[in-house]
Amino acid sequence: LPSDDEKKRLSNLQAEIELRKKHYDSVLDKLRTEETRTLQLVLPNRYRLRGQARVYPIAVEILLPEERA
Repeated sequence: LPSDDEKKRLSNLQAEIELRKKHYDSVLDKLRTEETRTLQLVLPNRYRLRGQARVYPIAVEILLPEERA
């Protein structure tokens, strides 16, 4: 049977998982809203004002530490 410390640790981990899930869901909702706003409001207005929409590529580089044997 799990000890009280193990039960408390498991409870804390479950609470952290729930907190992170809520946070990620909130961020995902905000991103969806921003995507809709950008595609329906921002870009069409910019296109009308300047005559063309410009899209610039964005890159994300993730560097991980090297494994050492």
